Amino acid sequence: MLLSIFVASLCVSSVQASRCADPNGTEHKLFFQECNKDKVHTLKIKNVIILNKQGDRRYPVDMRNLMKLILETDNTGSTLKSIVADIDFHYYDKILGTACQWHPIRTFGFYHGIRECSNCPLKPGNNTYLQLRYDFSKRGPMAGFVLFGGRVYAMNIVLRDGENAANEVGCLRIEMKNSN
Repeated sequence: MLLSIFVASLCVSSVQASRCADPNGTEHKLFFQECNKDKVHTLKIKNVIILNKQGDRRYPVDMRNLMKLILETDNTGSTLKSIVADIDFHYYDKILGTACQWHPIRTFGFYHGIRECSNCPLKPGNNTYLQLRYDFSKRGPMAGFVLFGGRVYAMNIVLRDGENAANEVGCLRIEMKNSN
């Protein structure tokens, strides 16, 4: 009996020891930064707030249900009548003894071309708020099979002018822990 308890505690310890520490402070709050920094963007993101379907600000985030993103922006370009988003996902973990790192989740473009700007048009100016709504439970298999609770995920969101999809107006990387 004591031997089995000892072996079980060793197994639990080894699993916990092999877990990656959450990157960029995501243990306690979401992390965001601009992505595709080699491109000139007219939409600068200054702050990000994520609300759940009840309109509450909770962390960790429940990525399997509706997420309302409120982006505080500085739009140095023209009025954006609509916005199209291309989203790519990554998760942070070790694979087969490798170091902790970001790994892409293959979605085969299923999360590209999303039109979700709920307060467009977005006029030029400082301190403008862009509201985006993403409900991955309605968009396919990823929500149920890939987004595990307790893991840290990243969303790279490329924002394009809905009137001219070749025009990338902004890019945002959000890293967060999933709650469910």
